[in-house]
Amino acid sequence: MSIYKNSITIRGHLGADPQIVEVEGPGKYVINFSIATTESWFNKKTNKLDEHTEWHSIVGFGEYLHEKIQKLNIKTGDLVEISGKKKTEKWTDKDGNARSTVKIIMTPKDTFTFFFKEQNDDSNNEGRTKDRKVKSSPSLKVRSPKSDSFDDFTHMDDDISNLF
Repeated sequence: MSIYKNSITIRGHLGADPQIVEVEGPGKYVINFSIATTESWFNKKTNKLDEHTEWHSIVGFGEYLHEKIQKLNIKTGDLVEISGKKKTEKWTDKDGNARSTVKIIMTPKDTFTFFFKEQNDDSNNEGRTKDRKVKSSPSLKVRSPKSDSFDDFTHMDDDISNLF
């Protein structure tokens, strides 16, 4: 057994609605989506706040992930956190140039967490239930922060099941 682990976790906003494709018969799905993560820092030279957005391509597999994405009506702009494995795909384009792309691959055992703000009169949360948590599998967690800031998670219960 190796002591090394290919594992990545990111939290960001969906760049587009998940694209779901059924493959190899009923119950087998491939889910493609992108997540934007943004980091910011204070630039001492310009005396301004700078930021950089990184886009991540995600490929998920399995009926469970498909069902939860459908049930929760996850869409563009929603805040999610996922874990998976980093995979670099390499190929040669039609002009003979070496190309590559990095994807995060999710399997049913990986974590997908969906965050949403408490429901109010905002139509963006239409059809979503406030403070709902899905506990049927370690693969999916739903959390509702009690403040507008997603930086303070002290009011949430800790999930340490994936540390062992």
